[in-house]
Amino acid sequence: TQLGEWVIQSVLQQWDHWRSLGLPSIRVGINISAQQFHGKRLVQTLKSGVEKYNLPAGFIEVELTETLLVKNVEESIQQLQNLRSQSFRVAIDDFGTGYSSLSYLQRLPFDVLKIDQSFVRDIDKNSKNETITATIISLAHQLDLQVIAEGVETWEEYHTIANLGCDELQGYLFSRPLSVEDFTALLSRGLETPLTPA
Repeated sequence: TQLGEWVIQSVLQQWDHWRSLGLPSIRVGINISAQQFHGKRLVQTLKSGVEKYNLPAGFIEVELTETLLVKNVEESIQQLQNLRSQSFRVAIDDFGTGYSSLSYLQRLPFDVLKIDQSFVRDIDKNSKNETITATIISLAHQLDLQVIAEGVETWEEYHTIANLGCDELQGYLFSRPLSVEDFTALLSRGLETPLTPA
């Protein structure tokens, strides 16, 4: 879609602008709609964009939901392979809320698994969620996947998930959604919260 292509171009242009300011290179996730993913222009749009701005494709992460991918598994596998062949990273967003079939984990080629916030919320008080999250992290690591926990809002959640070996965390604990200007200022200060269990 035109809107989806505009979003991709805007993200790549902003990444190039941050680079021109001498700011640290960061990985940027782009949420892709079902229509855009199953269209014919996604890979070419991304490829043309990174070539235009001379950007490293490995810093661009395409975020997709489970539900989107399982509508047509064979087509999804081909598209994922196309994306990864161009060095774009692929993340499965909101894992645990869709089909969450182990057969899909086995068949779909991707790099990052993002655990849905419904498993993260109050994980320090909910032993079932902690067990499920620990299992997902362990399984993902055995499949050579990076794991990100979404929706971390408290230090108790942070420490519980960090102790489970999760690779990265995101959520309101670190920051609310920011404007480009505010995020640029944050990036220029080099603020980063280390993921170290206490």
